[in-house]
Amino acid sequence: MREVLLISYFFPPAGGGGVIRALKLAKYLPEFGYTPVVLAADNPRKTDSDPVLLEQIPPCVRVFRVPVADPFAGVASLYKTFKNHERGNRGSRERKNTGESFGTRLKRFFSFPDPQFRFLRPALSAFFRIPDVYRLTAVINTAPPYTGHMLGARLSRITRLPLVLDYRDAWTYNPFGGAPTAFHAVGWRLAEQRVLSAASAVVTVTDTMADDYRRRFRLDAPVITIPNGYDEDDFEGVVPERRGKFTVVYAGTFYAGRDPFTFLDGVRLAIASGVFGADDIEIRFIGAASDDVLAAVKASGLPVVMRTCVPHRDAVSEIVSAHASLLIIGDGPAMGTTLTGKIFEYLRAGRPVIAMVPPGGEAARLIVETDGGYVVSPDDADGVAAVLTELYGRYKQGELNEPGTPNSVLKRYDRREIARAYAELLDSLIGD
Repeated sequence: MREVLLISYFFPPAGGGGVIRALKLAKYLPEFGYTPVVLAADNPRKTDSDPVLLEQIPPCVRVFRVPVADPFAGVASLYKTFKNHERGNRGSRERKNTGESFGTRLKRFFSFPDPQFRFLRPALSAFFRIPDVYRLTAVINTAPPYTGHMLGARLSRITRLPLVLDYRDAWTYNPFGGAPTAFHAVGWRLAEQRVLSAASAVVTVTDTMADDYRRRFRLDAPVITIPNGYDEDDFEGVVPERRGKFTVVYAGTFYAGRDPFTFLDGVRLAIASGVFGADDIEIRFIGAASDDVLAAVKASGLPVVMRTCVPHRDAVSEIVSAHASLLIIGDGPAMGTTLTGKIFEYLRAGRPVIAMVPPGGEAARLIVETDGGYVVSPDDADGVAAVLTELYGRYKQGELNEPGTPNSVLKRYDRREIARAYAELLDSLIGD
C-alpha cells in the first residue's frame, strides 16, 4: 500500500461542497492501493460544520490539521457598517447585479492568491512533522483555494515527489470570480504558471476546462479530466419524504454570478398564467446565500423555504424528496465550462432537473446525454415557466411521485470509479 499526500484546505468536519471531492478520494483510494495522508486546515468552516462526514474517513487514512489564523477577523464588523449601502434597492430588478459583498471584495483585494493564504507557512511546517513522511510517493492538491496549489508546488520541489494539481474550478480564468484588479490578474497568472511548471499532471473536472488549460498555458505536464460524481453510499437508506405540494429543490450556494432571481420570475409567470397557485408549489433552497439574496427572496412573497448549513446527508434527502431539482450555473463568460458536483447527485436521485445553464455547455450536454431533465437559458424566465408547466402537469398525473431510475450512463461517475481513475494516474506517475 503506497501513501500519497492529499492537501485539501477544506476537509471534514468542515461541510459544504468544497470538501466532498477530497473526502471521497480519501474514502476510496485505499481500495486501489493508495492510502492518503491528508493535510488540511483545522475545521476552517466553524459555521458550516458537518461532523457526520468524519464517519466516511477510513481508519487507515491519517489526517493532520493545521491551525490557521483568520487575517480578516475584523472584516465582518466593517462589512456591517457598509451593509445598507451595499444592498441598495433590493426590491428592484437591479438586484441581479449586486455582485460580491463589500466584505468579500475587501478580502479578495488584500489576499494573495486568496483569503486562505495564511495556510501556506504553517502547513509547510506541519508537513515536516508528519511521522514517516519519507514513505509518501506523490503529492495531490485539490483547489480552490489556490494557496494549496502553491503549497503543493513547494513541497514537490523540496521532496522531488510527483505533483498532481487538481482543479475543481479554474484559477486565473475562473468565470465566477476573476481577479479584483489588473495587478492581481498579472500576479495570479505568474503564480499559476509557476505552480503548473512544477506539476507532473494537471487534473480538471471537465473536458472544456482541460482544453482551456492546454490553450492558455505552456504545459509540459499532461492535462486530463477526472470529473466529479456521486457516491452510492450517500443514497443508501435515504427514504423520500412525502411532500404535500409540488416541490422544487436547489442544493448549493448562491453567490455573485449565481442567483435564483430568473427562476423566481419564471415561477411568478407560471402563477400569473394560472398553471398553479402559490399554495400549490414549494421551493426549497438548501445551502448558503448572501444577505442580499436572503432579503430579496423574503421580499418576493413566493413560497420559498430556505435552509442554510445543512449536513450533506440531509441535502441528499432533500434532493430525493423533491419532485424536481434546480441547477443554476449562470450565463457569464466561460460558464459553459462549469459542471458542478451537485448535478451528479441530482441525476442519481432520478428526479427531473431544471438546468438553467449555458446551452451547449458541459452541464447541458450531460443533461441531454443522461436524459436527465430540461435545459433552459439562464436568463429565460419564460422558458422556466414553460418547464414548470410541463412538470406540474406530470406531477398532477402522478408521474413524479416516486424517484425515477438513474440512467446507466451515470455509472461512470460513481465516486469509486473516479478513485480508480486517480489510482491509474498515480500508477503512471510513480511506476513500479
